[in-house]
Amino acid sequence: MSLSHKLLTIETSIAFEDVQDSWRFDREVWMCEVVEALNDPQRLAALTLKMLSMLTPGCVAYYWKKPSDYKRLNEAALKLASAKSDPTGKALKAIVAEVEGLILDENETEHALLSSGKPDEFAIGEKGPELHANDVCGALDIRMAWCPAQVVQRRLGPGGAVQYRVHYDGWKKRWDEWVARDSGRVRGELPATNPPRKIDGKAKAKAAKEAAKEAAKPPEKESKKGASSKKERAAASEAGPSDAVDDEDAEEAERPATPPSTAELEPDADAAPDAEPDAEPEPEPDAAPDAAPDAAPDA
Repeated sequence: MSLSHKLLTIETSIAFEDVQDSWRFDREVWMCEVVEALNDPQRLAALTLKMLSMLTPGCVAYYWKKPSDYKRLNEAALKLASAKSDPTGKALKAIVAEVEGLILDENETEHALLSSGKPDEFAIGEKGPELHANDVCGALDIRMAWCPAQVVQRRLGPGGAVQYRVHYDGWKKRWDEWVARDSGRVRGELPATNPPRKIDGKAKAKAAKEAAKEAAKPPEKESKKGASSKKERAAASEAGPSDAVDDEDAEEAERPATPPSTAELEPDADAAPDAEPDAEPEPEPDAAPDAAPDAAPDA
């Protein structure tokens, strides 16, 4: 990506109400000069200073928390524009990168990407590949992935910058887009790796919906045993100490503080033996007959 393309991108992202009224008359000329100054870092520094100077006080206060930082950038750009002290454009790139990080929308610079592709960085004077209609190329798509593509048209964009209309291999024509030659998003050769697969939007939405539904479900019911135990513990906590605990306390109170002696444990010889537990009583003899048997009959 060239410095000229970065400056044009920054200027395009600034709202009309954030610039001086006179800028609408100077804007087209400024854009043409930026494209023409591709090889001249000193002139690009002067054009950067001009872009910064056309911002309104409200815009400056919005993007720069400290006015001293805005003043520092202006002074640095003025210094580079006054002398040929930056032939490679290294110092100017640092200034443009700082302005780019402040002004460009977060959705364009800090958003979730499907791939890790990045635009190519160009040195001062580099314009990008020279391509024509029907040429195959590599192009960085909106997913930040390098994809095989083909140039279908060529035109001059803002400021006279060359633009290619690229068609991504395997995609419908409605995804064709205009890409600036010096944007760093076009290469003269095909990418070495395959682009990421297309994401099925419906399947992704369905999966997200199912995951949300699963998370909203209440926990599964416990087993009957576990549930009853849980209820008993809850009832016991509400009613206070259980009866079992009370019985244990009573037994503890009845127990002597010291264990009984051996004499206490020996049985008393004089004492009557205890009755055997659960002994059945002996059966009583039948009662005597109420009367004697009748006398033998008289002979």
